[in-house]
Amino acid sequence: MKKIVFATLILIIFNGIKPVAGQVSASDYTVEIAEAERTRKEFLKTDRGLQKFFDEAYGYAILPKIGKGGLIVGGAHGKGIVFKNDVPVGTTEMTQLTIGGQIGGKSYAELIFFKSEAEFEVFMTGRYEVAVSLAAVALDYGVSNDLAYSDGVVIVTKDNGGLMAEATVGGQKFSYNSFE
Repeated sequence: MKKIVFATLILIIFNGIKPVAGQVSASDYTVEIAEAERTRKEFLKTDRGLQKFFDEAYGYAILPKIGKGGLIVGGAHGKGIVFKNDVPVGTTEMTQLTIGGQIGGKSYAELIFFKSEAEFEVFMTGRYEVAVSLAAVALDYGVSNDLAYSDGVVIVTKDNGGLMAEATVGGQKFSYNSFE
């Protein structure tokens, strides 16, 4: 049974890792853009202090729904919209692989703020990676008071639902497609 679960997770994870290049049209993503905007409002409703990050960041990505699951080996995958100056400029996909003590599944949203053009440009190459162990701060009222950029990036997550216990290491890999 463990082999079947492991093989299934690996297929799901690596099936989500696709070489993605080129441009897409923003008009093809109106539903996704609206969902990203709703997610932004939900984050701000919990912590109004995040507004300063939206205002001051060179760019940011909003991934409204990331599905995550694991049993010793785990994975996550989600899609989102990338913004520069509050204007949608492209899409992103995130794939995560983790290993360690974990069991369960959940859904969460993720915000990624880029302090300057340099970090944003690295993200836009479509080969951006981040270590999960140092990646994200969970959203709670007032969390923005203590947020600080680490290597020019701030990541904030918000649980959407599910139940998962974990003590893992791993990483997230992002792809990027620009709008025309």
